[in-house]
Amino acid sequence: MKANAAIKAVVKELLETQKFGVLATRTGESPHLNLVALAAAPDMSRIFFATARATSKYANLRADGRAAVLVDNRSNRDADLEKAAALNVIGEAREVGDDERESLLGLFLGKHPSLTDFARSPETAFFEIKVGKFILVREFGRVDAFEP
Repeated sequence: MKANAAIKAVVKELLETQKFGVLATRTGESPHLNLVALAAAPDMSRIFFATARATSKYANLRADGRAAVLVDNRSNRDADLEKAAALNVIGEAREVGDDERESLLGLFLGKHPSLTDFARSPETAFFEIKVGKFILVREFGRVDAFEP
């Protein structure tokens, strides 16, 4: 599953310009969805987000690291059917260790400076999702899937 430069450019633009995504985790047999502030590694191999430790998403990810994030650029207009793009990022999530946390937080806070206090709180966990697969949907049904 190789992606051409044009597809990678769309993915990179979505990851750089969109500040939020919908994180999907699993609780028992049910999916669990949350809006999260996110940032991506420059090479698009990892997605980062912060969450309070006292949340369902934290408990879900500790129990089962499989996760997906939906990132899109819709504007809630009819034109979105032809112009919007949605990116499904599928991968494995893990809490970032103390040895890596500060350098990766710098990347995250570069995109979300207003979340500095939250992200640096001891009650906040910082996660990375190692990307296993991208699925890009655009132009009302054009689907491209690839591994980074």
